[in-house]
Amino acid sequence: MRDLGTLLHRLALAQSVPAALPEDLPERADIVRLATLFDAEEVQLFYQIVVHGRNELGLAPDEHAGFSMTLLRMLAFRPVHAGSEPAPVPVAAPRAPARLSAAPAAVVSSTPVAPRASAPTAAALSPARAALEAARGMTRPNGGVSNLPPARAAEPKPEPRAKPAAAPAPWEDNMPPMGEFPDDEQFEQAQKKTEPRPVMPPVAPPPARAAAAPSPAAAPPEPVAAMVVIPVPELDWDGDWPVLAAQLAVRGVVQQLALQAELVRCDKVEGIALHLRVPLETLASPANIDKLATALSTHFNQPVRVTTELGIARHTANAKANAERAAQQQVAEQQIQADPFVLAMMREFGATIVPGSIKPH
Repeated sequence: MRDLGTLLHRLALAQSVPAALPEDLPERADIVRLATLFDAEEVQLFYQIVVHGRNELGLAPDEHAGFSMTLLRMLAFRPVHAGSEPAPVPVAAPRAPARLSAAPAAVVSSTPVAPRASAPTAAALSPARAALEAARGMTRPNGGVSNLPPARAAEPKPEPRAKPAAAPAPWEDNMPPMGEFPDDEQFEQAQKKTEPRPVMPPVAPPPARAAAAPSPAAAPPEPVAAMVVIPVPELDWDGDWPVLAAQLAVRGVVQQLALQAELVRCDKVEGIALHLRVPLETLASPANIDKLATALSTHFNQPVRVTTELGIARHTANAKANAERAAQQQVAEQQIQADPFVLAMMREFGATIVPGSIKPH
């Protein structure tokens, strides 16, 4: 279905903008030849049928049924051209009920009816449309001739007897005849014309404002400072907090506290204390801080305290992992886009890379 839509798109390009077709396209000659056999309206209609058929493919009993019904729909429909009109289906006129008393026959109008514009002849059809007409004719019984019985001649309707006019009631003297009541739309328009329009009080012009001072230019975004790693000899540690946070043996919320926190400084008063900046207050609960301090003390084999503050954390283990994944994704996409086999598939068969489908190893 997708290939059929791509073919119809190229046919439309060949009809409207032939220069848009690549010169090195393998099937360019066939596309140009097919573009001369179909009308532009037919190509647009077929493309719309294919697009809707592809969207409804999941609703079909199976893919084969959905695809075949889309092709049959292309045979069943055709664009309506100016001057053509579908032939009306003859319908028998209803018979008037029989009356006991004889009545004078109603006068039948003999005004001639203008014939409708005939459909375009077969000589004016394009070869492709003539083939479609032949296919449609094979699917109709009796060569497309209607099996309905011929229409009966309209029987004269007897004229009803005239009844004596009753005297109008006093409250009906100024009422219009029954057939002269205006419809709802005319009544609303007349009501709008007769309703008095509200008079708006004059609005005084606003006082002239002093010339506004030019707004200061938007400040450029503050660059993120590079991470400064300060070794801690007392702990025999190089001071790289993102690496240490990813290695700690913690799980759950305590792990998220370590991964999303940023090391601000290392205090060496009354022992060793690591001061962390945490982005969420829920992470910095006393229980989580105590568990993180216990994990650090176990890692360094000596007591380590943890203090926190709320703020935006930039140099974290999560930020480092995201940056590494983004770099790997960019390298993988560049390798796929430069692969000779992928380039050949895109050039010869019109293949495209599905966004988000490239995953680094």
